[in-house]
Amino acid sequence: MRFLALFLTALLPAATMAQLYKSTLPDGRVIYADKPVPGAKKVEEIQPPPPPSPAELEAAQARRQRALEQAEQTAQRLRAVAEQRAAAEEEVRQAEAALERAQQAREAGRTPLPGELVGTVGGGVRLSEAYQARQRALEREVSAARERLERARQALNALR
Repeated sequence: MRFLALFLTALLPAATMAQLYKSTLPDGRVIYADKPVPGAKKVEEIQPPPPPSPAELEAAQARRQRALEQAEQTAQRLRAVAEQRAAAEEEVRQAEAALERAQQAREAGRTPLPGELVGTVGGGVRLSEAYQARQRALEREVSAARERLERARQALNALR
């Protein structure tokens, strides 16, 4: 890389030896050329700036390299955040589906299963402890699904 910078620096003086003129025409137009324009009202000889030193070329290259590295790091961070957001959105969708399934299971489970009705002395029936335990379990599943959905939504909101 240094060799290329030095090589270009060596070539610059040859390229900058060409003279540049600023010619102002009588109608006010300005023309830049390597020769004065005939009939120009005013002609100025423009001195090109000196070529950059090898140290200046190296410093500019280092600045460009740092800027590229910073841009890549920023792009990586943005990709990571986008991936996290996509994962959080997917978790919200899955938690919503899990809550829906738990609620449907709870509703479907309201009907007593065989053996969950117990006869009473007076000739009636009552729901057994097994039925009550199953209802509590279904309710816990709905609560757990709601909590999962709430956590998923909070995690997604934290990424916005």
